[in-house]
Amino acid sequence: MENLCRPPEPLTLDENIAANWKRFSQKFELFLTATGLLDKPEAQKIAVFLNLVGDEGLDLHNSFTYTEEEEKKLESIIKKFEDYCSPTANLIFERFKFNSVMQAEGQTFDNFLTVLRKAVKTTSYQDQDEMVKDRIVMSIWDKNTQEKLLREPKLTLTKAIEFCRAVEVSKSQSKALQSKLGVNALRSKPSTSATPNLNQSSCHICGYKHKKNANCPAIGKSCAKCQKPNHFAAVCKHDEKKKEKNRSCKQKNVHLVEKEDNSSDSDSVCDVHFLSSINVIDSVDSTCRKSESVWKQKINIGHSHVEFKLDTGAEVSVLPYYVLKYLKLDNKLKRTSVTLLSYGSPDFKIKPCGEIKLLCKANKFYNHVQKKWEPGQIVSQHGTTRSYMVLNENGDTVRRNTE
Repeated sequence: MENLCRPPEPLTLDENIAANWKRFSQKFELFLTATGLLDKPEAQKIAVFLNLVGDEGLDLHNSFTYTEEEEKKLESIIKKFEDYCSPTANLIFERFKFNSVMQAEGQTFDNFLTVLRKAVKTTSYQDQDEMVKDRIVMSIWDKNTQEKLLREPKLTLTKAIEFCRAVEVSKSQSKALQSKLGVNALRSKPSTSATPNLNQSSCHICGYKHKKNANCPAIGKSCAKCQKPNHFAAVCKHDEKKKEKNRSCKQKNVHLVEKEDNSSDSDSVCDVHFLSSINVIDSVDSTCRKSESVWKQKINIGHSHVEFKLDTGAEVSVLPYYVLKYLKLDNKLKRTSVTLLSYGSPDFKIKPCGEIKLLCKANKFYNHVQKKWEPGQIVSQHGTTRSYMVLNENGDTVRRNTE
């Protein structure tokens, strides 16, 4: 047990000598109790005290004058140190310091409360809890909280502490839930698997990486380019020239969404989008902030300005549903049969509740929305048409994007 007890640091006689002595004496008493020295002879306890008090403390002890009786009692020696290190406090000044304590902007309530409780101990007030309570009401930073505390007719210190803590926690939670009006940049969600995908390789019929023995999503599907079965258009070898052209375009495009029918039948009702990865929204992306500057663009939609966060490395982007409600457009939300899937995570599905066509203006140019319209199709040098699919669960809007 004695080996687990840490002795107090030596006493230092600097400008804050009173606080240093108070801390040392408290730790010394704890050390005596923890090591079982309280019942030991006075001479042994005095030797332990003078050993732990340090060089400055020992010099101070040697400067004191003791009677023969005082020199043999630890209590008398400690009283000499107490009188020297703790001179008579100026009560008016101590109370002035206590009544000058104000909560600073950004200071947590618990830290503010600790400062108050420490300052009130040297004031000699009869009811210190009452004084701390009054000081909380008078000097708390948030004025709305102050008004609510003043409305309470039978306010106690306990009630004031509980209320201020609850307000601080609720504000912190509310700040985390709130987000700015705009489109959030998306970052790819890294794999959480601890085992590296050593057995995965690019599939020559679907283009994705998966294990050789895994079921390929292209099996049973028809190519959108040549209409032949069991491969996707991304790896189609029907036209090498078109393939080379598509490859150069793919280097410029930063968003890849492979759209396949749920069956090879052209009359299929439900479409499926296979995403090469699922992205997570990060409205304050610390990774992005450290590695690159945030690219933003203000875009006119209807009579409102929306600030978009552009991310050329993201595969899809989202538009919160509340933005659509805020815009109050005449455009109607149309139903969609599209389902978004993450390949490799078949259980992770996103079902949009609809899609909408929007006319946008940026840098004095309008996007031209055509009747015959393909989502993500480039229609002019000054803008692109966009298809927005609104998600029903998180209120997000998914779009395909090309450059």
